[in-house]
Amino acid sequence: KEMQLDFLWRGVLGGAVLMEGLGERVSVVAGAGKQDGWWVVLVNPNFHVSTQDVYARCKMGLTSGERSIDSIVSALRNGDVDLAGLHLFNGLQATVFRKYPLIEIVAEELEKAGAIGVLLSGSGASVFGLARNERHARRIAECVRKALGFPAWCKVARTLPDGVMAAHGPLEA
Repeated sequence: KEMQLDFLWRGVLGGAVLMEGLGERVSVVAGAGKQDGWWVVLVNPNFHVSTQDVYARCKMGLTSGERSIDSIVSALRNGDVDLAGLHLFNGLQATVFRKYPLIEIVAEELEKAGAIGVLLSGSGASVFGLARNERHARRIAECVRKALGFPAWCKVARTLPDGVMAAHGPLEA
């Protein structure tokens, strides 16, 4: 129990962690933290998405395969934002995009603007895109603001150093 609490505290106080199962298995990603944080562009279309409704509609698995999670862990260890961008996964994304096409448009605009990887955050409505650096993130944000044609909330941010979490498990909707 003391070891589990140590892992949880590292996740809260700083340090990359891997959560598995239903979130009950938490382990530190050894060797992670070689980066000063990753730059992201966050976009929210200014409307609410019901998490309960999304889970009720989702009929597929919520987690990625072993190969994908291994790649994300490797990206965290090596500070490799390009590798992370290739393996982003959210099992709720397809369901949310079907019900809310405007959120899918936001994701498409982030991709067109040059984001390394794009992903729905949780059950939505926010979407984020990874960037190589602050300058790249600001260019992406500017392009997205111009392209959307509606007043979306759009911010450039940096993740906390080694404050990234990867989740993997048998979760099903």
